[in-house]
Amino acid sequence: MGEDMLKIDMEPIRGFLFIRLVGSLHKGNVSKLDKEVICLLRNARVKNIVLNIKNLDYVDYYGKKEIINGFQVCLINKGNVFVCISDKQKRLFDFDKYKSLKIITDEPKAFN
Repeated sequence: MGEDMLKIDMEPIRGFLFIRLVGSLHKGNVSKLDKEVICLLRNARVKNIVLNIKNLDYVDYYGKKEIINGFQVCLINKGNVFVCISDKQKRLFDFDKYKSLKIITDEPKAFN
């Protein structure tokens, strides 16, 4: 996958929208996430998401900001947000200040 590539996979399962991001997320392709995911969350009033970013190789400031926008939409919709991340990513993202997010290590834990 090239440096500018972002693959987005979405799958509804048991009341959750699973969103899996692969590749890199940055200023040059963040609009793809906005068009394909954030607009859907807003327009369909999606409440519960599991965002798997374990396979993101690179995320810049703009990518982080767009991920947070997605969280905020779900929380406005009075839903739940689960983020599936690696230990390394926990240090890169300052998720501690977002108390309503639930950090998980693998997707099935969202159902527990």
